Amino acid sequence: MPEPEWAGGRVSLLAHGKINLTLAVTGRRQDGYHTLCGVMQSIGLGNRLTLAASPRNSGKPAVSLSCDDLRLPTDRRNTAAKAAFAFLEEAELQAQAHLSVFVEKRIPYQAGLGSASADAAGVLAGANALFGKPLSRERLLSLAASVGADVPFCLTGGTQRAEGIGEILTPLSALPACALLIAKPPEGVSTPEAYARFDALPHPDRPDCAALEAALAAGNLAEAASACGNAFEQCCTVPAVGMLNTAMREAGALGGAMSGSGTAVFGIFPNRPAACAAKERLAPRFAGCRFFVTEPKQSGVTFA
Repeated sequence: MPEPEWAGGRVSLLAHGKINLTLAVTGRRQDGYHTLCGVMQSIGLGNRLTLAASPRNSGKPAVSLSCDDLRLPTDRRNTAAKAAFAFLEEAELQAQAHLSVFVEKRIPYQAGLGSASADAAGVLAGANALFGKPLSRERLLSLAASVGADVPFCLTGGTQRAEGIGEILTPLSALPACALLIAKPPEGVSTPEAYARFDALPHPDRPDCAALEAALAAGNLAEAASACGNAFEQCCTVPAVGMLNTAMREAGALGGAMSGSGTAVFGIFPNRPAACAAKERLAPRFAGCRFFVTEPKQSGVTFA
């Protein structure tokens, strides 16, 4: 029997991370999930994924996942593996295809930058291309939502309003050209822990998401940057987060915030030289922090 067309195929891609320009908690559903409203933005910082397809022989698993960070699990606890198994099942390829995935981690995790969601989105986009696009865009987005709340955004990317638990997306005007300085303290915060602390706040503040959207529509970078905000900042227990927020502005940032449930902090700068100068100024003051200079992107996945 001749081998299928996809046998021996290989794709390489960059799965982009994200920042939350604004993030507000709007309520809580009966199933315990919190509802959100905010603006998400793809960034140039991303994880490199390589996917390869081969016929599945007897005793061979449907999916094999490896990563250059040996601390991460490579079974179904990893969202990349979860996405790979889900794709093969949805495309009815699990009995005949073996999909191998190698992830080069560049986006810090427990940072609020979507590292795990980006991996899952990269697997879905890469596998769909590898196997000849058996799934429509609608089926792929539905599958992404079943893997994780932020995966649909990481699959599509750009600048979008996110509602519901993060899966209801509305494209917005792009963030004007700028540079981003991202700082990740050594401490991490788990998402359940962040929500528990938020729920304990008696009167939590809510960022003005409408002001940010108006600034984006007007193409005003300074107003967009000053409107950034994150509801989780008021309950974050990592001191470096508040210190970095202040230091970014003192170093020339037009605005910024913590991303997601933390603990990465971003500052928006008018250009890359300004962001690089701020990095040189701040890095010696914050020992143990990882700094990244990057830029907004209008896609979630970029094929090599």
